[in-house]
Amino acid sequence: VLPAVQDSGRWANIPICLPPQISQHRHRLVACTWTAASYTRRGDAVGVDDTAHRLREWLLFHEMVGFEQVYVYDNTEGSNSPLYDICAEFKVCVYHKWLAAVCNNNRPNHPNPGERSSQYAAEASCRERYGPSADWMAFIDTDEYLVPMKSDTWKDVLEEMDANSIKILKMKSSRAKPRLKLMEEQMDKTTCVDPASRRSRFKPESCVVPRSNETFLRTYNCEYIKPPRPDRFQRAMKQIYRPSHVWNHFVHYSTVTADIAHLYKDYTPDDTYVATVHSKEWQRSSPEIFLDELTQGILVHAKTVLPHETMYRSSICRLNSTLPCSLGFECPAHVEFSDRLHTKNLFQDDDGKYCNCWTNPKIEQVLAPKLKIALEE
Repeated sequence: VLPAVQDSGRWANIPICLPPQISQHRHRLVACTWTAASYTRRGDAVGVDDTAHRLREWLLFHEMVGFEQVYVYDNTEGSNSPLYDICAEFKVCVYHKWLAAVCNNNRPNHPNPGERSSQYAAEASCRERYGPSADWMAFIDTDEYLVPMKSDTWKDVLEEMDANSIKILKMKSSRAKPRLKLMEEQMDKTTCVDPASRRSRFKPESCVVPRSNETFLRTYNCEYIKPPRPDRFQRAMKQIYRPSHVWNHFVHYSTVTADIAHLYKDYTPDDTYVATVHSKEWQRSSPEIFLDELTQGILVHAKTVLPHETMYRSSICRLNSTLPCSLGFECPAHVEFSDRLHTKNLFQDDDGKYCNCWTNPKIEQVLAPKLKIALEE
């Protein structure tokens, strides 16, 4: 399939590929992910290698809540990847070896900002290849959990959205904190070293990691911003969308949709022409919503807290500290949250002890126990 040359930009960008083959079996809800057994964070300063440990739980959870297929695009270097064997354990998992390189992994504020073209190409491939045979699709990372709040699966929420002609479901994103009470001392001391010695004035402690007998979902079930989250967390949103409506998707955003692509020449006298997507009128009529985090669905971003980030916890994670604490200390549900005060570390539990995050009771009482039982079977 070749686009017109004048629409292709550089010659190197002209794609040459076969049209996607549409599956005979239609799926209600699917997910795509671009991942690797090990990777470095933005700036390449710190490596993370827990994907293989996370993937089995992540696949099982999303299968449990109603995802019928999950497409794994594996960017692990070399011919043998542990992710392949894990994917093979699940009927819902479809594996793709994906060796396309990342152009650079710089931070966004770098003069040459990060450009993860491998990730962008994987998402485009997944949408083009599998979107035509799916009603709903999501593109998420293996540390992100799409949690249904209306029932134990996404079925009821999707039916509600279909009944209201909604095409894009948006979920705000903030980093959850791993709860210290569900962590244990790390036995491997080689990674319990502060690479920058940024807080050498503090007394170091042994590092802690999530307990081996706990799920990541439960360990990270502690939000430092008590839901519903403010609008500023829309920026890094994730979406579940109808691929028939979304013609192009870019990590967090639906960049081209069927209503945006409505050409002026195709408008009828009864249509209202809107010249820009920034129009408030267009936004009000657009078939997309942010889900109610308490009654419809919520995103849990369980981004890895590395061992060395826990080694000064007693000095940092305390009342009135001026530094952010990376670990979670659970606040009772009745403790009132103040967005104005949360950075000042002023919240206290019933005993007057420091606390900094709130658990989701649906996860704690229903989904996490169910997930743990499934993992043990």
